[in-house]
Amino acid sequence: NNEEKNLLCGLLAKQLGSRRIITRVSNIRNAELFERVGIDVVVSPHDSALKELLNRLQKSDVNILARIERGQGEILQITIPQSFIEKKLMEITMPAKALVVVIQRGRKIRIPNGKSSIRAGDKLKIFVMTKDAEAIKTFYL
Repeated sequence: NNEEKNLLCGLLAKQLGSRRIITRVSNIRNAELFERVGIDVVVSPHDSALKELLNRLQKSDVNILARIERGQGEILQITIPQSFIEKKLMEITMPAKALVVVIQRGRKIRIPNGKSSIRAGDKLKIFVMTKDAEAIKTFYL
């Protein structure tokens, strides 16, 4: 529970050869400072709790998996509804700029391209800017 100790321990680990450093901050306003001096990933319990609360308040088929760059971007997980008719990714027009980065079908994970098919029940991991996230969350492909 000490920002200074967390920062110093992270920097010491980096100096001792750790390739990636993940540390916790109590005050999310310190995240940018931590990242500037070499901490790779900064985690805030407050931000994590807020993200979980948002996930519970939203529809069950959409989850925020992560917020990126202090909330400028989001990675969403969207479960495709059972009523969806199979289409290729290139045939789908999204209401905002978004990038489908993973298609999970059952236990299989695919990195998609435009020719990849989207089916009912698929779980998509989608990168979107926060300003466009609501349009993607409510879009039923």
